[in-house]
Amino acid sequence: MENSKLISVATIEEDGKYALIDRENNNRLTDFHKHIYLNVGFPAGQSEYYLVEDDIDDVPMMAVGQINKGIVTDYYNYISDYGLLRGESPYFVSQTLNNLTASRQIHDMQGHRISFTFQDIVDKNGFVRNMSPYFIGTLNKKQGLFIGNEVFSPNPTPVGGWFSEIYDFSPILYGESNIVLTRNNGIANIMQLQNKTLRNATNDSYTDIYAVIINKQTQQMEMAVVSGPNIVALIDKNGKIIRYLEEDNQGYLVKVVELIHKYQVYEYAYKNKEFGFYANTFITFWLTGKND
Repeated sequence: MENSKLISVATIEEDGKYALIDRENNNRLTDFHKHIYLNVGFPAGQSEYYLVEDDIDDVPMMAVGQINKGIVTDYYNYISDYGLLRGESPYFVSQTLNNLTASRQIHDMQGHRISFTFQDIVDKNGFVRNMSPYFIGTLNKKQGLFIGNEVFSPNPTPVGGWFSEIYDFSPILYGESNIVLTRNNGIANIMQLQNKTLRNATNDSYTDIYAVIINKQTQQMEMAVVSGPNIVALIDKNGKIIRYLEEDNQGYLVKVVELIHKYQVYEYAYKNKEFGFYANTFITFWLTGKND
């Protein structure tokens, strides 16, 4: 449920703590807390939930509250605002610190844990944001692709195995393709998920992968920007090089930007609404000015 009264929400202060009120009638909507985040959840018009911070045993901790119901979750060292608070899904990710070691879990809107405890969970896309059934979880410095509703077990098994890295812009996490971008021991691969098995989508491996263009109708890769020994290249869906630039002392990332700009790769993708463009954080920010 979105907050339909965004313009009427205000805060009041009492003894150094804050509460939300309905500006129109001054009715208090929440209890008093050390801090209420006003840029997410109910105050931002996104959902009926809000994020607070309080000191628990002199340690700043975060919890989720529901309008007119109060706090509905436990307190954690950190709570991501993706998912429940933004009105994207009934799930959120918490982080707990134990002797400076972080662990993350997925919870439902009642605060119940629904996932295994991971060292890290990628939540900027995928299951938690209702973009895809899948998400990336990290254990023992390895990353795996997991199905959101199937990870409440003592020994979670990733779809397709463990990798040194699963690129967090893999199109499968956005629900428009089964393409998964992986990296193991310095070798990157464009892979395709079929019947819970990952297979190579091209015949080649790469030094790195920077961007992928997906055909939304076929859900297949149309093109990708990759690097190999001494070059960066634009490849087609079969892995054939379309364009390339030689790497120099400026480094690969600079050449990737130059290639995307010179051959208007981004513009090509967005001229046709059937295409989706997915890229790493640096490339995305360079193109759009946005990280999210």
